[in-house]
Amino acid sequence: MGFNFMTNPIYREGPNGEPVDSAQRPLIMQTQEEYIAREQAFTQQVQNEKALALEESRKRVDAEENFQKTLNEKDAEISNLQKQLKSSEMTRAKLKGFNGLRCNRMFLDHNLQYGPGLVLVTVDSNNRASSLQISGTWVKEAVWVQDTSGQKYLVIKFQKPEGEKAIFIPNETFENDRRLLNLLTTAGISMPISLPLSSQAFVWREYITRMCNVIMQEKPLGWSCNGHWDYTLQTCLPWWDCRNAPNIQNVPVEAQMKLFNSISSLWNGEAGVDDKLLVLMPSAAELLPLLVMSGCRKHLYVNLLVENATPRDFLNIFHATGQNKLLELPMNDKELKRNLMKTKEKVLLLQISATSLPMAEKKLLDSNVRIILEMCYGKKMPVFVSNTPLLLNAEEPILIKYTGTYELADFKMIATNVQGYLHKKSREIADWIDIEKIPSILGEWGAAYELFWLAAKVLQDCCREYANIKLCYNYHELLSFFINQKRNADVDGLVLRFLDCLQKVVEDQKVVVISPYDTVTDNAVIVTDKEVYFTRETLQNIISEGIAAYNITTVLRVLYGEGYLVADVGRKINFTTRRRCTDQSGKARYDKFVVLSKEKIFHAGEYDYFFN
Repeated sequence: MGFNFMTNPIYREGPNGEPVDSAQRPLIMQTQEEYIAREQAFTQQVQNEKALALEESRKRVDAEENFQKTLNEKDAEISNLQKQLKSSEMTRAKLKGFNGLRCNRMFLDHNLQYGPGLVLVTVDSNNRASSLQISGTWVKEAVWVQDTSGQKYLVIKFQKPEGEKAIFIPNETFENDRRLLNLLTTAGISMPISLPLSSQAFVWREYITRMCNVIMQEKPLGWSCNGHWDYTLQTCLPWWDCRNAPNIQNVPVEAQMKLFNSISSLWNGEAGVDDKLLVLMPSAAELLPLLVMSGCRKHLYVNLLVENATPRDFLNIFHATGQNKLLELPMNDKELKRNLMKTKEKVLLLQISATSLPMAEKKLLDSNVRIILEMCYGKKMPVFVSNTPLLLNAEEPILIKYTGTYELADFKMIATNVQGYLHKKSREIADWIDIEKIPSILGEWGAAYELFWLAAKVLQDCCREYANIKLCYNYHELLSFFINQKRNADVDGLVLRFLDCLQKVVEDQKVVVISPYDTVTDNAVIVTDKEVYFTRETLQNIISEGIAAYNITTVLRVLYGEGYLVADVGRKINFTTRRRCTDQSGKARYDKFVVLSKEKIFHAGEYDYFFN
């Protein structure tokens, strides 16, 4: 007779706590590991529930605070409207003596003898004038401005009880009654008198026109040439052109010195040329208009290569370039244009995450690039961030590899120092540029070399002047970098250089040469009587041996164009083709490979590692 060990019964309680059901549960013996695992899972569940409850509580607190803030704002608006209504009622009462404002002339004016503010002056048929103060706001200064495109706009500085306020009125808005009054009302400037819209607009327009007596030419920020080169700072702009000026960061001297020392430790250490070019990018962007206006007509833009990027890597890139956001490409052309027009930064970060795109998105990306280069030419420095070198239907970009070796400080905080130096030495800096003396070996890459050479010299002199820090820059290193850029961007001879890279990886045993009947490995190069084929991953390893600046697609296109690549050609070219290989179990399977003609390779040179 067997024994059945049972635990105490488990009860389910009714509404009043009475047991309504019970069941016998067998005694289950648990191991120590199972018990610990169960306790850990329970502890983790409790922690997760606590964290969730804490997050919900925080959200409720934030929502209540935002609601209370909104209530306070609405109360303030109601109070302000009540004050305006009361003022308007008082004004209407005083105007009853004007017999419905029947007069020969009506105009606005401000005169301290009537008190600080704006008065409405009416003149009756007997040339008797009466005045009534209607507002504490009056026009202090006004000027017509003609921008660089020839469009006119009006800039008015209003003196209000709480301080000065400048508003900008386009010419077409100034000529439209309703739009003019709406703009003034939105700016908190209104006339609390019951007059027709046309009458209100007339007196405002007449008053503002009377205050304007000249048309000024808009002075652009940055570089300009009027007989000699000048670099205009925000602080040099007149009051009426302040809308075009970015915010100035007031950085303490100690923080500036710390940043200059960070640049010095990077520059005078063992940093590679790519890291130095990344730090030079903001200075290069400031100098770009000067270089273009001096005769360099090449589109200058950067492809920043960032492999396996982390949030910390992007933070370093933001710090180095002085930016805080990326634009994701491709995007709708209209949206892109709007983003470009409202972006004031000189360095423009554009991210292309996808390594391959559908045909429609590839066409959109090409359109995006064309728009970017056209709108940014001579004004901004586009920086395309990607994890592989880009193949764009445009001039070759400056390829800079992000190493992730250094923690970079926020160099944007010393931008005002660089701009101040440019303003102070603008004519001298302009004389440094000599297009005729750019090394001829660089060809079209001479403009890029000249830009970063100039940026390095400016940053070098700026550090010496503001922080007494000497930067040791090797300009031969910069020259070698752009010589290499030119060589890698030139597809002439690319096939032979690729075959040399293929030979090198075989000789160094970084790949293994096998037949289709041998077990395939990740680093295999498969050879048949007529073909040589391998995976795209192996192709990337081959390229990295000497032609890493090239995009895989560029290499494949050149190989196909020279007749080395065997491809499937239909509605589009498929650079990979299915071929036989042998898996780990010894069975045959067909995978996609990059396939080269063996005969074509033999005609190019002696490659004895390909057996018959």
